[in-house]
Amino acid sequence: AVVSTQSTGEEEDPVRPRYSPVDSLGPKPLQDEAVTLETGSESATVVFGDDKVVISYNPLRIDVFASGELQISLNARGLLAVETQQLKPQPEEPAAAEEKKKKKKKK
Repeated sequence: AVVSTQSTGEEEDPVRPRYSPVDSLGPKPLQDEAVTLETGSESATVVFGDDKVVISYNPLRIDVFASGELQISLNARGLLAVETQQLKPQPEEPAAAEEKKKKKKKK
């Protein structure tokens, strides 16, 4: 047998009130502003109203501007190091390791 229930999210007499998240963007996000994207060989710029985000490619740098004023910059000094993923070296077979030890002892 399958039992299905529907909850309104509110208990009549809770021990602790249930967490109720608040929208971080307000009641409704603004969608009427035009967004433009400008790309080049060294950077890309996203402009929306008086605000913009500039992404520089090499070295990676992200600048966020609000009303023409720099608010935050990621990697402003160019010191962020991005490493490529590399394969982990595999351990040698026990027989091959023994052969190396024997060769070293003979020398």
